[in-house]
Amino acid sequence: MYRLVIAAITLASIAGPALGQPGTIALYSGPGALDCAVYDTQAGALVQVEVFHMLTSFAMGSQWAVPMPGCATGLTWIGDTNYFMATVGHSQTGVGIGYAVCQSGPIHLMTINYWGLGQTAMCCPLTVEPDPGRLNPPREILMVDCNIDLFVATGTPAIINPTPSCTCPTVRSEETTWGRVKALYLD
Repeated sequence: MYRLVIAAITLASIAGPALGQPGTIALYSGPGALDCAVYDTQAGALVQVEVFHMLTSFAMGSQWAVPMPGCATGLTWIGDTNYFMATVGHSQTGVGIGYAVCQSGPIHLMTINYWGLGQTAMCCPLTVEPDPGRLNPPREILMVDCNIDLFVATGTPAIINPTPSCTCPTVRSEETTWGRVKALYLD
């Protein structure tokens, strides 16, 4: 199963890009994908960051990392809760996820779990970055569509202990109709 994820991402990098909506890998503080504010304000608290693939149509996988920022001195990474069996690696050093079936966003990818000490600096950005272990170009945040074509996606950050002077963008899922979905295949 793990080889399938690597094979899909490798094949996609050989096949080259095609038209589509790669979307964004976005970080949130809750499973509802509504708030990008993450708080480390209490010693001994579990701090969870939800990772979603948003604003994408017809995705089969993605590859990215969410390394611990230097300003997050109050957090210790304790592990990821993966929602897909075909997950290779982890959030801190790079992860590739195969979605098993063709899906449209929002797609809940994983929960990143930290142990909080309540000491993280205010306005500490938690960002989605390219997988540093990816050997082949492009070295970007990547997604694979249902045709096994590779796309460069974006990353949407969360902010740890935000203040009014440091807010992060909120990405909401795009509403669509069945007619718009079918129109993608008309040509």
